[in-house]
Amino acid sequence: MKQLARDLEKDLFEKLAEGPRNITKLTRLLHCRRANLIKIIEKHRNTQLYVEDIGNAKVISLIPHNFEQEHKLLVGSMNLFKDTLDKLYIPKLKKKKPIFKDVERFKNSIQYWVNPNAKEDLNIISSLMDQIMQFSFNLTYNDALDLIPKKFQSQFKEDQKLCVKTMQYFLVQLKKLTTKKNEDVIRSLLFNKKRVLHKLKA
Repeated sequence: MKQLARDLEKDLFEKLAEGPRNITKLTRLLHCRRANLIKIIEKHRNTQLYVEDIGNAKVISLIPHNFEQEHKLLVGSMNLFKDTLDKLYIPKLKKKKPIFKDVERFKNSIQYWVNPNAKEDLNIISSLMDQIMQFSFNLTYNDALDLIPKKFQSQFKEDQKLCVKTMQYFLVQLKKLTTKKNEDVIRSLLFNKKRVLHKLKA
């Protein structure tokens, strides 16, 4: 039994080295019982594994201890965020249109009615975009303190680009849910970071 647990633990860490996964998908990939998987995750939680709620799913990732691991986590997370948007939240929001109406524009603000049925989905999407910006900030922070090894400098630049492109992708997909005239409302709905939004003209 102990050997089986050790094998499962080894398989779990190997799979997470490829990028973040939600528990349901891990259970299928590793052909194991959810309870056994959770026991291992809890054993290493906050030391080697990070557990995060994304919508209704619990997502597990390795806690990175060097830039190479951070790079793998970033790439895996960007793919996961896009996949979550495309397969879960865009289809849900399409069924809840109109997402907003009664738009009024003033000199320094926009007012509008938001569909109550869409608020939770929009909040989750907004939190995903906040996480993208957090990844980008972490890269900038590490670079400013000269914590990125020289051999990873080119990779650092590519990772920064990936963060921006993923944010841009979110905005493009979300703008498809409304008219061109009301694209500014999407930005207003999802962000309070106006200076970031001013740059991200998708």
